[in-house]
Amino acid sequence: MAVDWSGSVHQAVGGNGSINLDDPHSAQQLEDGSIVIADTGHHRIVMVEPHGMEIREISSIHADSSSLRLHYPRYVEVAQDGTMVIADTGHNRILVATLTRRFIWEFSQVPDLPPPLLNQPRWVKLINPNEVVICDYFNHRILHVRNEIP
Repeated sequence: MAVDWSGSVHQAVGGNGSINLDDPHSAQQLEDGSIVIADTGHHRIVMVEPHGMEIREISSIHADSSSLRLHYPRYVEVAQDGTMVIADTGHNRILVATLTRRFIWEFSQVPDLPPPLLNQPRWVKLINPNEVVICDYFNHRILHVRNEIP
């Protein structure tokens, strides 16, 4: 939604518009004007064009021969190179993937710290394709994680 200081709406997505959102938790406008939204209640990431028409829905990420379904994704962010990071809150994990739903890596366990598992991560900041900062909400901590890919 784009609103000016006087309260006039210039753009709206959801509500009575052309796309049905349920409990959206984050939105990011990309360079091409499209908007990527964590549509938490529908267990999906949705991309819409600037006028609110749906471009793509992502409800799962493809990993080799399996599919990782999203469950209450609370936050999504897309980097300039097309790398997407998702706080998949209902599954207590962070997923890094491409916009075409190709799996890159997953983070859910912190073996060196108690408690060892993420618990309702709500936000994640992509530093680069192999490094993130995570708000591990229910464990009351912030984690800076690097995926050491050989």
